[in-house]
Amino acid sequence: MEDIFQRTSTATDIKGLADKSTNSRYRDMDPTIQSLGVCTVDGQRMDFGDATHKFPVAEIIRPVLYCQGLSQLGLDTYDTTA
Repeated sequence: MEDIFQRTSTATDIKGLADKSTNSRYRDMDPTIQSLGVCTVDGQRMDFGDATHKFPVAEIIRPVLYCQGLSQLGLDTYDTTA
């Protein structure tokens, strides 16, 4: 998990959103703050990055929507690297 976090934590896509947003919760966010928290089914917990920083709870939906889109459209259609 730590390796995955380290490889993906360089993304700062929120910067573009924060620059264009009229919502103050995004304008005031630092785009370099990133974290990952994991809880296994048997109760083991771990976190990486800036896990102690507060964030808007609405941001939790982003990975869920990504996975849903990937599941519905497939990897070939849902390629975000293009």
